[in-house]
Amino acid sequence: MLSYSDEKKPKAIDLSHHYADAVKDLKNTFPANPFRGKPGIVDLDAGIPATAYFPIESVTVEHLNQDAYPLSPTDVVPTNSGLFSWITSIFSGRSASTKSFTIPRYLEDPSATEGAKFELKSALTYSPNAGLAPLKKWIHDWSGHANKPALYCGLDTLITTGATDGWTRVVRAFLNPGEGFLADDYNALTQAGAFARPVSIPTDVHGIKPAELEHLLATWEENDHGFPRPRLLYTQGGINNPTGQILTTERKKAIYDIAVRYDIIIAPTQYLPPSNEKERVKATEAAKKKTDEEWLDSVTPSFLSFDYQGRVIRIDTFSKTIGPGVRLGYYTTSPSLRRILDILGSVSNSAPSGLTQAIVGQLLYTFQRDGFTRWIRGLGAQYELRRNWSLDVLFHNLHIEKSQTSSSFIANRKGGKDNEKLLSKSLFSFGWFAIHLQNHPSFPSLSASTSAAAAKTLLADKLWNNLGEAGVLFRLGELFAVPTPEERAHNGEQVIYLRASHSSSTREELERAFKIFADVVVKFFDH
Repeated sequence: MLSYSDEKKPKAIDLSHHYADAVKDLKNTFPANPFRGKPGIVDLDAGIPATAYFPIESVTVEHLNQDAYPLSPTDVVPTNSGLFSWITSIFSGRSASTKSFTIPRYLEDPSATEGAKFELKSALTYSPNAGLAPLKKWIHDWSGHANKPALYCGLDTLITTGATDGWTRVVRAFLNPGEGFLADDYNALTQAGAFARPVSIPTDVHGIKPAELEHLLATWEENDHGFPRPRLLYTQGGINNPTGQILTTERKKAIYDIAVRYDIIIAPTQYLPPSNEKERVKATEAAKKKTDEEWLDSVTPSFLSFDYQGRVIRIDTFSKTIGPGVRLGYYTTSPSLRRILDILGSVSNSAPSGLTQAIVGQLLYTFQRDGFTRWIRGLGAQYELRRNWSLDVLFHNLHIEKSQTSSSFIANRKGGKDNEKLLSKSLFSFGWFAIHLQNHPSFPSLSASTSAAAAKTLLADKLWNNLGEAGVLFRLGELFAVPTPEERAHNGEQVIYLRASHSSSTREELERAFKIFADVVVKFFDH
């Protein structure tokens, strides 16, 4: 595997000319003090409360095992813990479902290789802006292994409070107010950079179209758009939320080459866990036969694996693998870009909660690298199981055919004509449905009396309200759209999108919800 510290590799190029005007002269709020840490020195500078005054003596965390969930999505694992589940595990041959660890006030031996890596003495005081050292080391090692980076020397990581914080800092670092950035035409985080203007790039089932991206950049006229050619590209490096598109290896290489030619910084968000571009309906049937290392090697390569200039800022989050409430994520990028993002953090929200870092960090050290990989795979199988429950209901109530061009499904009325197509893309915790409004009986007359965009909006609102009144709530895809309704209609888009999350509902709730969905859609196309 390529090493972070291979000095034979080239250094990252200087991209400081891309810094926004407001950050070019920013300095770290707390510059390094050459005397801090000197043996025997009495530190009256920091203003840190005495550790003895912290009221929490220790924190004990009970957690699921890394292999708590099987790799087959057909095996349901009980979620309850306690004596009964422990007895059940003995007779079923399964390992006990939970273990625990304790974070003490003080570490007995900070140099020990086993046991606790974190202490409340550090977790409950002001954290370094870069994060607690043991967690930073674990993340650095994990990112280097999982992303196969290091085409240049010195790659670095920086802890954040999640993907929204990560993306917002990137926008502040590289864009002046009123400037624009490039993004997929449907994207989950574009609104995080509210003071900048998203410029949409057309996509298909394989993600951003490189030819469209290059054409936009090559023909950009500042006078026509009102701001300079964008120098920042935001996309999602794995499965796109909300569309389910998986940006392929070939597309990533082509996009990176374009970024080099036009001097673009790429900021991919890994919002969902690693994915494979060759995903099938039952991807885990093949995946479960692989070792954890083979599975990790088989996922679609990240942009970092192609980056030889240091122009990629990968934004990761633990929201979908540990929990959104931990508010924890990280960057992987070059040292110089990490530095400006670090400084921006020091003058805004600073480091994430030290207690959160300690709990998540100790969990990750307990799992270790291979165990965390196994945990992610088990989560994927569980979400596939939930997705399959949802799809089973649609298969029972609609006529479903596999798409010939992607891992999507085409749904029509049972025994009817091709008049209410739905496209459902397999996804980690979401389903993305395209409702073909051009087949609605009112669409032609509404378009003629108003406009295609207005007709879409009227019918979309009607369908969404019908679903809500019937007892199920979807999210309108319009909320993720970068182009305006008029721009999408002008480009020939005649569908509207609905996003369904099957990540937290019970089987009974999912079956009821998708039965309602099928019935409401059929009735919708009748009126």
